[in-house]
Amino acid sequence: MKKVRSIKQKEITIQNNIEKQKQQDSLIRTDNCECEVTGNKMKGGALFINAIYHYLKSVREPEALPEWRGGKFITVIDEGVINTDDYSKTRDIIRKYFYIKALISLTRDTFVPVSNTSTKTSILYLIKKQDTSAVQKEPIFFAHAEKVGMNTKRKVCANHLFNDGNDVISLYMEFKKKVISSYDGKLFNRTRFLEHGFNRGEING
Repeated sequence: MKKVRSIKQKEITIQNNIEKQKQQDSLIRTDNCECEVTGNKMKGGALFINAIYHYLKSVREPEALPEWRGGKFITVIDEGVINTDDYSKTRDIIRKYFYIKALISLTRDTFVPVSNTSTKTSILYLIKKQDTSAVQKEPIFFAHAEKVGMNTKRKVCANHLFNDGNDVISLYMEFKKKVISSYDGKLFNRTRFLEHGFNRGEING
């Protein structure tokens, strides 16, 4: 008897929902309604990645190696997009549509002198894929820049991004050179890359 009553209640709820849906559809058709977007707000960087994908060419340099042919994209992005559960689908999109070339973490104080915000950010370097089913073979360059040329008091300090050879950008160029030299024709040879070796370490200044 209890189960019958429960089923009846669910049927009534379903019918009420159908009626509400009909009413909403009628309002929409007559343009007599206001719509509001609800839910969590996405970070601008995540939305921008989707937009920039459509602006980039799938093949920008036809003669380049497979993972270097597409349009190039470098941005500063909130690290929440890179490492939180809320943006796991965004990361899936990045891996599907782009080759990830480098991810350079910046100190939390990077933008304090100019915008008074201590948001943790990273520099993200991507190249658009020609074939979205392709799996990235090349390794990704990771680094951290603790100082970026100006401290929180707007005083000049060391710059770990650019610093006459002893910096993140120079390390990246060394890394890229070893990646490129590890190819057999158009195929990346991971074993050869590992044989080249790469001197990892922190940059202090």
